[in-house]
Amino acid sequence: MPTDVSRGMVELFDDFLLTDNIDWNSSSDTGGTCAVVAAGTAHLSGRWRLVTDGTDDDMSEGPNSGLCFQVQDGGPLIVEHRLVIETGAVASVAINHGFNDDELDDSNTLPVELATVTFTSNAATFVGMVFDPDATNDDWHAFWVDDDTDSSSAIADLRFTGSTPTADEFVTLRTVLHDRGTGLGARGEFFIWDQNFSPAKFFNKVFSTSVDRDAVLCSYVSMENRAAVAHTVDVDYVYILAPRTETA
Repeated sequence: MPTDVSRGMVELFDDFLLTDNIDWNSSSDTGGTCAVVAAGTAHLSGRWRLVTDGTDDDMSEGPNSGLCFQVQDGGPLIVEHRLVIETGAVASVAINHGFNDDELDDSNTLPVELATVTFTSNAATFVGMVFDPDATNDDWHAFWVDDDTDSSSAIADLRFTGSTPTADEFVTLRTVLHDRGTGLGARGEFFIWDQNFSPAKFFNKVFSTSVDRDAVLCSYVSMENRAAVAHTVDVDYVYILAPRTETA
């Protein structure tokens, strides 16, 4: 449930342990598979399961219900997902995390895809991180698109070198947006914490993005099948910090 943390801010957290969870959008577009809240396993007490069927390019999406966040409303805008890819699926699923301008994207296509060294944006506005096994380097990459115009940053700068996820091990992703004022795109901070290593690996990049401060967004996580085999990605929790002044 929402909890005030300071004047003008609201904090949302869901670890999918209770039946009265926050209202997440669990529908699917044509060709996609619905995300579901599932019972616990040995390493997860509760999770939001992104699941594909055995169709190549099948997609499962996990946004919050409603486009309601704007950077210009004041304060930082934060979304964090802790997730795990099932054993054997790292080379077979692509993942998007961050903020998107659509709760459910067209058919079974991710907002952003990466093949070799070329990004393809299918969303008009998206900001966050992309993992795609079709890329030359199987690492996480920061990325954004605004008004159908992709980031112009070099892919080497966007890449989190050495961040390839490990199957059946948790990785935490956090995207933070800050308002830079009228006429300026949001400042984006991108964090990855991978606890599969000892000590854990921590990655951080900061960019002045082109994402409009008045873009209306939802929190977003999705996965797309890259092989004709059913796969799962389990989201352990979702954390959001946003200005209380929201766009309904």
